[in-house]
Amino acid sequence: MEVWSIEEPDLKQEIRDDIHYYSKQNPEDSLKIITSYDEIIVIEDQLNEGNIYQIAYGNRGKFNILNNDKIKLIFSERLRNTILPPRGERPTYFREKDKSYLTESIGSFTEQYFTYKNNWSNRDYSVSLGSPFIVNKLMMRLTSIGGVSLNPSYAFSVFAGNEMLGFPNISQGILNWGILNKYFSLGIQTPIPEAVPTETFRMVIPESDTTKNLQSGFGGYASISAPTFGLKIHLSFNDFVESQYLTEYISDSVNVDFMSFSFLSTVEGIKFPLMGFAHVFTRIGIGNYQISHRSLLNDGTIINRNENQNGDILDVSESTFMGPVLRLDLISNVRQGSGNMLTTLPFLELFAQVNAYKNNKIIMAGGGINIKNIGVDVTYSKQIDPVDWMPDSQIYLSFNLGFNRK
Repeated sequence: MEVWSIEEPDLKQEIRDDIHYYSKQNPEDSLKIITSYDEIIVIEDQLNEGNIYQIAYGNRGKFNILNNDKIKLIFSERLRNTILPPRGERPTYFREKDKSYLTESIGSFTEQYFTYKNNWSNRDYSVSLGSPFIVNKLMMRLTSIGGVSLNPSYAFSVFAGNEMLGFPNISQGILNWGILNKYFSLGIQTPIPEAVPTETFRMVIPESDTTKNLQSGFGGYASISAPTFGLKIHLSFNDFVESQYLTEYISDSVNVDFMSFSFLSTVEGIKFPLMGFAHVFTRIGIGNYQISHRSLLNDGTIINRNENQNGDILDVSESTFMGPVLRLDLISNVRQGSGNMLTTLPFLELFAQVNAYKNNKIIMAGGGINIKNIGVDVTYSKQIDPVDWMPDSQIYLSFNLGFNRK
């Protein structure tokens, strides 16, 4: 039995329109209303290939099932053939789904939470407080415009750093602003505005390393994801240009270090349940980034710098690092929620990570606790190979809130 998901927006809207029309014309059927937020899943008849056995609509365990007889009453033959064309004619808006979408399996909830956390969002609105800008991460699904409901396929996002690359929170010196959906993200990079002191949510060890910071110019980023295969590719660029706005954020005009380029490709590895209370997920990949070294002169001119903060001569004014990345996540079971909360958040999340870049190895570990829609998490980062522009050790604290529209 094959299970498919409808992803093409116009086809999803046509299916919703027909269900709405049937429900309005036949109120005695008490057919559950389909919302713009619902997933639409098609189950192919095992005995009659190309025929629809059932259509399910809903979210993560809360599905309304339309059997074959009801499908023929609601949808025209033309639309049924569009929903499930013959095998050789199925366009790219179909993608095969795990059958656990229809089983209310705890495992399926936890796996989807993990996928959405890395590529999308588990709530319509989520905010994390933990940076000098106060907001460390903000995600808002675009669910309506001018009072008109939308299928929440896109979201507006703001986030600091790139944890999988080895730079959690503000350690990258960059604030990212953009849009995303489950398959791609695109946006710009700016310096991090300072509304509160930098050390409000960060502890640096030793304290003397607080002057070691990456800074930021202006740039952009993009990423693509293939959740079915657990693949994600991220690319960014950044340049420090002569600008009065940028000079206001410079903490050390002699030693201006910023990440001018980064590339990260990761794929999900093995995953398995752990003693009935949690799931373990692994990711592996390769990362590459470039740190550019500049100085700002008194007249506002920016020049290349060919020495480090200790006065040692550098071969070039850019330092490039590359190496493998390995991460392990432990997430306690996610369960079916109530009301507009389709699932709970995991009570406990732990992770350990190694970024084995040549000449700049980094290890990280952290954890978080969620109670209902409120959470707190802590991240520890340790430089194995000392560098000018990163403290030896850092600890970051974040407070999180997430909720769905009613």
